[in-house]
Amino acid sequence: LNIGPIYRDRNYHIKVTLHKLDGSTVTKEFDIENVIPYNLNLQLDGGEIQSPEEWVTYLSGKSTKLPTPIKNGYIFKGWYESNSFEGNAIEKISSTDSGDKTYYAKWLQQFKITYDTRGGFLNESAKTSYIEGDTYSFEPPYQDSDMFEGWYLTPDFSGEPIESITP
Repeated sequence: LNIGPIYRDRNYHIKVTLHKLDGSTVTKEFDIENVIPYNLNLQLDGGEIQSPEEWVTYLSGKSTKLPTPIKNGYIFKGWYESNSFEGNAIEKISSTDSGDKTYYAKWLQQFKITYDTRGGFLNESAKTSYIEGDTYSFEPPYQDSDMFEGWYLTPDFSGEPIESITP
């Protein structure tokens, strides 16, 4: 099955060719009126989307759900119309929208938490990562014989123990 758009006078003319198992082909052509392709510019800020070549235009009159990009070490928090990320995140382009569009990907960094329990055990609810801007209170490990005195950022236990991560 081959489908290819052909643009004529801001309308779509679509040619569909079906290849049958017996080796023969059937070709049909369709006109779709009043469909206008507009430029779509997705600012990924180092992220990636699957099939980026499919996200360079959108069609008027058709609702289009925006893709979910990925970026190593980050959590995607939505598409925004400005690079200051004001207002609400945009999930889709409405069927009533028109004109060229630019959207900006908002990312929050995700940090890994590594625990050295010195022979103790963590509760299953202990987080192994946190997201930029979140508050997280550390849980004490459990161990049969020793009393837990706190979490430290250094292996020599210098400085004050830390109890939480705050933004």
